[in-house]
Amino acid sequence: MVLGQDLSKKKVFFHHLHHHNRLDRFINDFPSTKIISMSRDPRANIVSGVLHHKTYNPESMGGAHQYFYIKRILEDSSVLGKYNNDYTSIKLEDLGSTDIVKKLAIWLGIDYNETLHRSTWAGLEWHGDKLSGNKKTGGKFSKEILQNNWEDYLSRKDKYILNFLMNDRLKHYGYSYKRKSVISYILVPFINLFPLKYEKEMLSITHIFTKIKDGKTKLVFLNLIHFLKRIILFQKYYLKGFKVRTPNYNILR
Repeated sequence: MVLGQDLSKKKVFFHHLHHHNRLDRFINDFPSTKIISMSRDPRANIVSGVLHHKTYNPESMGGAHQYFYIKRILEDSSVLGKYNNDYTSIKLEDLGSTDIVKKLAIWLGIDYNETLHRSTWAGLEWHGDKLSGNKKTGGKFSKEILQNNWEDYLSRKDKYILNFLMNDRLKHYGYSYKRKSVISYILVPFINLFPLKYEKEMLSITHIFTKIKDGKTKLVFLNLIHFLKRIILFQKYYLKGFKVRTPNYNILR
């Protein structure tokens, strides 16, 4: 309305909620809404979130935010199964595919148009927010955002754990993975107890003493509490690995 556009000619309104815990209120207002979940290789997602948040706001990557971030990545679109609404998941890696965009148009009930390949907000090209730090691309998909060298950033232990905990999902989404071995069922619950690479900084003696010196003792305890919560979360997903199941991730292919 503000843009002076005729609402009666609109078939679809696309609203970005950003977090699934806001869905209930949205569905109360729009009961027949369809839900799209954006996903990407969870290992690259972790590295992207950690590095970008540390650059944008170093203080934001404390234990509470780290736990929130890894939990959201583990859950992915599985949390949408509780709703009766149609939903699908799209891989970030597939956004540059014309075939995927055409299938999305069919799913939304609209005609395919070249403009669907341009990201806009109120008619203006969308270049990402301050957190993403992306260069201007004319609103078009750029494969550069997919390159964050997660293979080099994550430690060997991190990759081993994440491969086990999300094995079914990695396979279902078509990401690279290694089969779970018998020995991995023995090792994972023990190595889950050790900090991930990005957790080591907040758990280091230097960091702890610095925060205590700065009068932020409460933050130190919160970091330790959320580290323990992360261990419990990983152990829960470890136990899920014993179940033979088909992941309930609806993927647009």
